[in-house]
Amino acid sequence: MKEGNDTLKAIATIGGVGVVAYIGYKYFDRQKEFETIKSQTAIVKSETINAAKDINPLIKKVSEEIKKNPKSQTYSIAEYKSFASSLFEYFKNKNIPGLKTIFDKVKTNTDLMLLIIYYGVRVFKTDNFYSEFKINSYNLSQSIANLAPQNFALNLNIMFKKKGITYQL
Repeated sequence: MKEGNDTLKAIATIGGVGVVAYIGYKYFDRQKEFETIKSQTAIVKSETINAAKDINPLIKKVSEEIKKNPKSQTYSIAEYKSFASSLFEYFKNKNIPGLKTIFDKVKTNTDLMLLIIYYGVRVFKTDNFYSEFKINSYNLSQSIANLAPQNFALNLNIMFKKKGITYQL
């Protein structure tokens, strides 16, 4: 009977050590993940600040365009914001027909510039089972370059050229 108790004690000890080791592993793994999130967040903040510096000249340019020709702004501010939100969702879901639909609504250089302004910098998070946590922040041009098919930008430029839109993404 004593041999059975020793075997149970050994199994219990091994099981206890295993549980403690697993909890320790999970704790340190979680700490590593928090550090990764913290560093990625700092990068996003920095990129956002830099993007804001880049957008100021565009805001001035579009303001001048609207002063010259108020009708060059085809939509309301709320509609541009809605278009930008839709683009973000379409990029996240890789909905290429949706992207084309939104870009097809762009009629003037002013429309494109306002869409770029209201799109701003969007944060895309990768956190699936097979890859490590990663945050990317993209403006509209970067979103097209990194999240759309390779020839998408070329097709957009062709479509814009047909409409007489000369401003480049």
